[in-house]
Amino acid sequence: MPFILTNPIGRLVQVHMHGLMTIDEAQQIRTSMYLLLSALPRKAVILTDMVEAEQFSAEVGDRMLEMLMHDNPKVERTGFIMKKGPFSYKVERICLDAARAAKAADKVPPQRRVFFDKSSVLVWLSETLTSVEQAQLRVTISHIP
Repeated sequence: MPFILTNPIGRLVQVHMHGLMTIDEAQQIRTSMYLLLSALPRKAVILTDMVEAEQFSAEVGDRMLEMLMHDNPKVERTGFIMKKGPFSYKVERICLDAARAAKAADKVPPQRRVFFDKSSVLVWLSETLTSVEQAQLRVTISHIP
């Protein structure tokens, strides 16, 4: 499975993606994310580690866009940490498309950003987390290559 999805504490959700994702695996992460977010009492703050992920197909990208659009009401912000390159531009486009869809439906989209360094994503996500959630985020980020 090229992803690990956890909710270690509070409303902090952590996603680690690695390797190449198939369309079936994209559906699995979409379903898993839906179930996890539905169980949270408040909007989630998500760290998505894509440093070891490989560029996915257009079909997988479409499935990820559907997930982000569906999850808009359940998410406060998401920080994607990844290597700079064509794949990161694709992820940024997916985030922008999900935000446009929310605005078109007169909804306020969650904040989603792509980061290329761990310290920036840590600062940005920490702004909305409790001190205990921040501590967990620091531990997680310290393990990202």
